[in-house]
Amino acid sequence: MRLLARVTDIDPLPGSKRGRRIWVDGALFRTTSRAAIRMLALDIGSEVDPERLTEDCLEAERRAAWERAIALLSYHDFSTSALASRLSDDGYPPQVVQETVARLVETGLVDDARYAESVARTRMRAGFGHRAVRRYLARAGVADDLVEEALRSADEDSPDIERIAERLARPRDDVDRLAARLVRRGFDVGDSYCAARAVLGDSADTAADAGDG
Repeated sequence: MRLLARVTDIDPLPGSKRGRRIWVDGALFRTTSRAAIRMLALDIGSEVDPERLTEDCLEAERRAAWERAIALLSYHDFSTSALASRLSDDGYPPQVVQETVARLVETGLVDDARYAESVARTRMRAGFGHRAVRRYLARAGVADDLVEEALRSADEDSPDIERIAERLARPRDDVDRLAARLVRRGFDVGDSYCAARAVLGDSADTAADAGDG
């Protein structure tokens, strides 16, 4: 007959809104999610068989992590890395996170190539340049080759830099100001100056110089 232990505490995982720590007989037993604990109907004072509790936690975590991932994906798309990070932040152990993301990739619900192309098209149509899109996708953990392929694909129907410059131009702008605005949007410095001059004309440089005198 197995000896039972007692759940002595269930407290928040530091730095996580949804993560929880289970303490059994005063010792840290497992880090998990709030949703998994709810599924297990686990509470402080519950008597448990530690071996059985490990198995039950894993089963509950797999169900809860899948439901959480589907809920996240219903709002917007994620890269595999970003989704794994969200699940980890929620307290799910690495094994469960890896299994869940792998299952999502296998079913086609998560696809880094599709995600990268969607982000590239959306952000480039909104007036951001290649460098800005690269930084965004790098933070999302997308592989470099997928990023470059997404940029090439998005280039086909994205507005060129001169159209973006026209959109961003403001009254009393000079070339330097408009070019700087384009650079902050992720366009190359040389391309930004060429576009600014094309939109404002060379007179914008001389007007600014005259104002400085």
